[in-house]
Amino acid sequence: MSASTLQFDAPLTQVPHLDHLLGVWAIESSILSQLTTSLRSLSLTEHLAAQSIRDGEQPDYRIDQDGVAVISIAGMMQKHAASFSAATSTVLVRRAIRAAVADSAVGAILLKWE
Repeated sequence: MSASTLQFDAPLTQVPHLDHLLGVWAIESSILSQLTTSLRSLSLTEHLAAQSIRDGEQPDYRIDQDGVAVISIAGMMQKHAASFSAATSTVLVRRAIRAAVADSAVGAILLKWE
């Protein structure tokens, strides 16, 4: 893939955790191509506004009839919630595990990987 420049409608300094996105990536070329295409049509201003709503997400798990807390993990794993894909935030998984441990209705925890 040839190098090209992406232009955005807002300063990149507004992007949270930008330092986590910089550096060397190990990514399939077809996925990189899809990501680049998505970025080219992105309104960074609208994207950041929508992302700020997601940053307040609470730990998510469900408790089945046997008292097992089921925590779903799907897609790529990364530290913070993904804004371009269905990746799983390791921070939110950690919070969900801690919340389930503290929940008196939970007798066991199941990590469901997809």
